[in-house]
Amino acid sequence: MADGDATKATQLKDKGNAFLQAGDFTKAIECYTEAIGVQPSNHVFYSNRSAAYAKDARYEQALEDAKKCVELKPDWGKGYSRLGAALSFLKRHEEAEKVYTKGLQLDPNNAQLKSGLEEAKAQAQRNNPMMNPFAMPDLYVRLATNPTTKAFLDQPDYRAKVEALRRNPQMLGTHLQDPRIMQTVAMLLGIDADVADSDGPAPSTSEEKPAGEPMETDKPEPEPEVDTSVKMSLEEKGLGNAAYKRKDFETALEHYGKAIELDPTNISFLTNRAAVYFEQGRFDECIEECEKAITLGRQQTVDYKIIGKAYARIGNAYSKQGKLKEALDAYNKSLVEHRSPDVLKKVQEAEKNDERTRKISVY
Repeated sequence: MADGDATKATQLKDKGNAFLQAGDFTKAIECYTEAIGVQPSNHVFYSNRSAAYAKDARYEQALEDAKKCVELKPDWGKGYSRLGAALSFLKRHEEAEKVYTKGLQLDPNNAQLKSGLEEAKAQAQRNNPMMNPFAMPDLYVRLATNPTTKAFLDQPDYRAKVEALRRNPQMLGTHLQDPRIMQTVAMLLGIDADVADSDGPAPSTSEEKPAGEPMETDKPEPEPEVDTSVKMSLEEKGLGNAAYKRKDFETALEHYGKAIELDPTNISFLTNRAAVYFEQGRFDECIEECEKAITLGRQQTVDYKIIGKAYARIGNAYSKQGKLKEALDAYNKSLVEHRSPDVLKKVQEAEKNDERTRKISVY
């Protein structure tokens, strides 16, 4: 290839990089496409265009370019980072995990590959339907308000099993022969209880009382109560929320702290306290609290949107501190969890404010 063509291709790439940095993804893609037309065997151009497609939420195209990049340069760790990111955006987390792992075999110190692998593993685990549902932070509220499970709460052995499963998810398999646990799992996972418990015989209806004849009972059945500590913790949260709205932040912190003591498994108590720290300008404490919430959320496999909000708040705190590189990293982790338009805007703003800071680097 003539030197002139190589120079032209490089100029087009650099022009595309500038557009990408400025958030003009359409023009960036056009420039990279022209560069590929001049040098179709240059893996970097496909890598950069994959980045632009991903930024523009065109994930299938990002995936195709990442595949081409790896095909052209199979020993380049960056290509596997592009491929893993595209797969992650397409919710193909198990495939992304394999790709990141292969990339790390080639480039063991690549920070993007390490971070991507961690996120892919967490997402794959979260999407596994066999994950322990007893880790839900509002478990007892769900149990007490569901017609099928609320009667079980009066049975001490049932409560003991539920508590054991909350503490140790590995014990789930040992309790599945208990039909109450099977019904509870079905309810928590949103599965039809009749289908979930279909191994047993259907209950007989031959001895049912006529519709107009009430069943005889010695006394009315009491309504089961939500676990006392859980109920009290939710009350403390409500008081904290009210204080937060009044901008009485110290009182809000006091109530959120009590809520956490009563129920340390509820991630919302941590994120609410982080919000107070943010309002007070205590950004390091805000970040620390959000990191605790993320760790707890991973253990409980909470909704990915909640994890995404925690990462976004970390990004906001770093942004207030002027740490734009750290903020951008947090925002992009938030986008992996949930592609929020608000966070996308913050990513673009952060990139414009600091040219050295970008999640998807270009060459």
